Amino acid sequence: MVSDSSRRKVLIVSALGSSLAPFMVSAFIVGLPSIGREFSAGTAMLGWVTSAFFLAAAVFLVPIGRLADRSGIKRIFTAGVGIYAVSAILVIISPTVEALIIARFVTGISASMVFGTSIALISLVFPESERGKAIGINVTAMAVGFLLGFFSGGFLTFYLGWRSIVAVLIPLEVFIVWLILSRLRGECEISRQREIDPKGMILYVIAMFCLMSGFAILPSPAGGALLGTGLVCLTVFIWHEGRIKKPLLAVRQLARNRLFVVANLTALLYNTANFAIIFLMSLYLQSVRGIDARVSGVILLIPIIFMAGLSAYAGRLADRIEPRIVIGCGVAATTVSLFLLTSLEQNTPMHLVVLALVLMGSSIALFQSPLVRTLVSSVPREVYGLASGMVETMRLAGMTISVSVTVIIFTLAGAGTPSAAAGSPADIGSLHTIFWILLVISLGALGATYALRKSREEVATTQ
Repeated sequence: MVSDSSRRKVLIVSALGSSLAPFMVSAFIVGLPSIGREFSAGTAMLGWVTSAFFLAAAVFLVPIGRLADRSGIKRIFTAGVGIYAVSAILVIISPTVEALIIARFVTGISASMVFGTSIALISLVFPESERGKAIGINVTAMAVGFLLGFFSGGFLTFYLGWRSIVAVLIPLEVFIVWLILSRLRGECEISRQREIDPKGMILYVIAMFCLMSGFAILPSPAGGALLGTGLVCLTVFIWHEGRIKKPLLAVRQLARNRLFVVANLTALLYNTANFAIIFLMSLYLQSVRGIDARVSGVILLIPIIFMAGLSAYAGRLADRIEPRIVIGCGVAATTVSLFLLTSLEQNTPMHLVVLALVLMGSSIALFQSPLVRTLVSSVPREVYGLASGMVETMRLAGMTISVSVTVIIFTLAGAGTPSAAAGSPADIGSLHTIFWILLVISLGALGATYALRKSREEVATTQ
């Protein structure tokens, strides 16, 4: 039995750790135009500054989640926070945009160690009747990280330069490690299986890296080659996992768990549809409307405020009613937001822009914690780390694809810089094209939400 005091400590540590990456992501979004000006980098390279983080996190989440199940969830979480600090130093000393991209990749690895264990840590110590609320609080902490990133990122970039974005986090990262080591006793080893399936890990990492990076550089021939390589490696990985007794990912067993499969698919589609909105709105506000980084950061606080304000409530609501109803409302809100943005122009009334951002932030709150609660509840506790890693993989993979769609459309339109990408009438048309593509994906997520209901009904009839 875990005491209430221990639960609170775990929740505090998890919330603080989970807020680090969102802060850096949102602050970097605000700082992208400044980074582009300093390094004379175009939209494609700036897209990689964001995508490198999500690529690394998506590639390593599942192996790290499975490793945490076997070697200690708290241990992996703590190491992840420590590597955050190392990656922050690498970002600060980056002399070129290429070096910055590599540093962001290291940050993504550390994020995978935190994201892949934070939900598992909470799920282990909180009973199912309180789990939605706890996950909601954790999501709120992530939202606060986003909020502070947008708010302070603009001011830090304007007054101290974009490198100060990560410098201010180093003391907090050191404090979190101290808090874990001095206040949280014991370890969380929830799997009796000690084998780590190194071949499976290598195949999975190569497959995910090739698939994600290949998609990111489409429509180039190298992108197609990487996608083909990734599909071959993924096929070999699935074949390998079906042949061994102690696999990294029990593919056949998980494939029979329809609720687990559909929940992951829903997470992938939703995050693909949703994430690029913030990236595009940052470029739109600064490059089209001519608003500076400080004011843009404040405007981009709007969705995060609603996300932070509603996340804990959405988690509690999912403890009381059918979670898929809350999830469906979240997907619907993103769909309406994207529909409004398909007609975005230079002189679009600001109240319509604000309404779209409000819907987006509310959508994330309604979607995230109920979906995570549903997915984790669909598997036994000995694979909580794996389940946590899978849902975060789908979330980050969706974010990577979302940014990649943006880069591909701008590249096909011949837009090389953020100002060019959003400044001319022809390239404002590219913004419209991207929003329409994301709208179609969001409609697909709505369909997956309906399938999620059917899956829950099937699970209920078999229990």
